[in-house]
Amino acid sequence: MVEIGTFTGATTIAMARCLHSGGTVHTFDASTEQAEDADRTWRAAGAADRSRQHIGPAALLFAG
Repeated sequence: MVEIGTFTGATTIAMARCLHSGGTVHTFDASTEQAEDADRTWRAAGAADRSRQHIGPAALLFAG
């Protein structure tokens, strides 16, 4: 599953809870600060193992 723009990570948690076993939400955000905030939120919610962050502009990351 893919999310563009992580912000606080709350939506990532909701998506991660819908995944089948072994699924992962890939989030893309250009902001390192937002990514750090989201990581803390995921850890607190127990969703860090189903979330993978990609830092940088999503258009460039998808192109590569």
